[in-house]
This record gives sequence, structure tokens and C-alpha cells, in this order.
Amino acid sequence: MKKIIISAVLIMTLLAFVSPAAAGPNTRVGERITLFQEPPLNTFIAGQPFHIAHGFGTFLGNFKQEGFQPPFMIGISLFTLEVDGVYVNASYIEHYIDTYRYTMWVFNFPNGMTAGSHTFKGHWFTACGIDCKNPSTLIEFFYREVTIIF
Repeated sequence: MKKIIISAVLIMTLLAFVSPAAAGPNTRVGERITLFQEPPLNTFIAGQPFHIAHGFGTFLGNFKQEGFQPPFMIGISLFTLEVDGVYVNASYIEHYIDTYRYTMWVFNFPNGMTAGSHTFKGHWFTACGIDCKNPSTLIEFFYREVTIIF
């Protein structure tokens, strides 16, 4: 019994000291930095964990009135992120539903960024839709760039 209690106390102590940077593989770390913040975020603490999450939300209502169907209703979409001119891989992709059906690409930076100026460029792609010969062809329809001093 004494070993069980000591083990339980040890586990609870370890859990109390787990930082957000040590989160599981499908968990956002640190504060969210969004490319849509107005005014844009221009400073952040160097070495501080953070994440960037962007993607698409699709209204769950009926969009087929008058032949209109947004390309992202096809389910083909993509968000990519460049950091200082280099594309980075998403840590994972989230899917969830409330009023909208969301697909979010999450980029975790558990070690933050080094001190200095860093540029983040987000690229949103969606299927071309009924306007193209191949409706599933991806086209970039939005782009956003933010420079942050860490």
C-alpha cells in the first residue's frame, strides 16, 4: 500500500510540472499567434512556446441554391505556412464541428523562436470548383504575411 501511495504522489508531482511545450502530439502548445490579429502582433517573447492554427470553416446549411456551391464544400482545401521563407510541416490537422465544419492545420513551436525578426506567411488553397476544367485543382485564394520580433 505504501508503494502505491508513493507512486501516486510521484506521478501527481510529475504531472504538476509538465509544461505546455511537453504536450501530446495532437495538442496545441503555448499561446496562439494568429495571422489575422488586428493590429498585427509585432512582438513575442523569444523561446516562448506558441502555435499557429488556420484553415477553413464550412457552414453546415444548404449552399446549392441557384447552382452555387463554394469550392471548399468539395472538401479539398489546404493551408500552408512559411517561416522565414521556408515551408514548415503542420504538427497535425484538427477536424471539429460546431455551427461550422472546421479543418485546421496546427503548427506547434514548442521551443518558440530565436531572438530577432521572423516572417510568417500563410497560404490558403481551395479547389477551383465549377469554374475550372478540373474542379479539384487547388488554387491559392488568400495570402497573409506577418513579421514578428522575438
